[in-house]
Amino acid sequence: MATDKRAFTMRMQPKNFEKIKFISEQNKRSIAMQIEYLIEKCISEYEKENGQIFNISDNSNTRENIIDSAIEKELEAYRLELEAERMVKTSSASEDIKRKKA
Repeated sequence: MATDKRAFTMRMQPKNFEKIKFISEQNKRSIAMQIEYLIEKCISEYEKENGQIFNISDNSNTRENIIDSAIEKELEAYRLELEAERMVKTSSASEDIKRKKA
C-alpha cells in the first residue's frame, strides 16, 4: 500500500517499548500507529500552549523543487533573451526595408 508517510528508525528503551506495546494492544492499534497518535497528541498540546506550528514540510524546499525552480528561471531568462534577439533582428530588418524604399 502506497503512503506519503516518512519512514525512519527509532530506538527506545526496552521498558518503554513494552509499555507502548501494551498501550497499543489496549487501543487496538499497531505500535507504529500508537506512537504516531501520541506524537500528534503531543503536537496538538504544544500548539494549544504555544501557537500553531506552520507546515514546515510542504515540500517547497525539497531538493527537486529547488532544482525545478532554478531550471524554470533559467528557461525563462533564455526565452526572454531569445525574444529580445528576435525583436532586434525584426527592428533591423524593418530599418533595412525602409532604407531600400527610400
